Amino acid sequence: MNDYLIVILIVLGAVPIAVLGFIRHRNRVRTDYRYLNMQRIEAVAGKVAYTTPGGREVFTSLKLDPKMLVCLDLAWKLKDAALKANGYPPENFAPGKVFVLPSIREVDAGGNYSPAFQTWIDPSNSYYNSDWDQLKGWKPSFWKRLLGHKPTHYILAAEWVVDLDQNTTAVAEYKRDWTNCRNAVFHGDEHCALKRLDPDRFYLTADHSETGGHPILFCDQYNEPVVL
Repeated sequence: MNDYLIVILIVLGAVPIAVLGFIRHRNRVRTDYRYLNMQRIEAVAGKVAYTTPGGREVFTSLKLDPKMLVCLDLAWKLKDAALKANGYPPENFAPGKVFVLPSIREVDAGGNYSPAFQTWIDPSNSYYNSDWDQLKGWKPSFWKRLLGHKPTHYILAAEWVVDLDQNTTAVAEYKRDWTNCRNAVFHGDEHCALKRLDPDRFYLTADHSETGGHPILFCDQYNEPVVL
């Protein structure tokens, strides 16, 4: 009888431990899933929905304005012009892929049209607890940490480089202001180009913490408006 009682107590003790472990694992997976990585954006943006005339594959679940597709090609041409203007050799590199994500913000604090999406960051990210961090200073409660929640924060981004080696960029959906649309995609393209052509300059400018924002590779065409 005592043996049965011991077994029952072991089982009763093991069940809550197993449940807690399952919850922690589930929450950890959920939290990691919120990071902006290839798996995450493929889930949000879907599969290839468009191919631009210039050959850029566009992953999205949205019905895009054809003018935005034109801007994706214009961004790649602007990248080539910027490389030439800054003394870099021409690239023989296929046009990069673009993920177009739903915008959660249409205008910024100043009332300007500025589409943006959320990208989740962990404490190792240089933007964590910076002025761009939308949850600056926030920490999960003891109980949430016990259940496996990580202290992930997020920033709002018009574009975000997803894969430097494959020149893959995520960008918010634009419905107007095509000049800024082209430039937003170009900002991702120039990061990727610098990674290939000038790694030292890439690492110096990667998070803009000491070198200012975009454009990194300026050329006169950057200020030319896009009229479609």
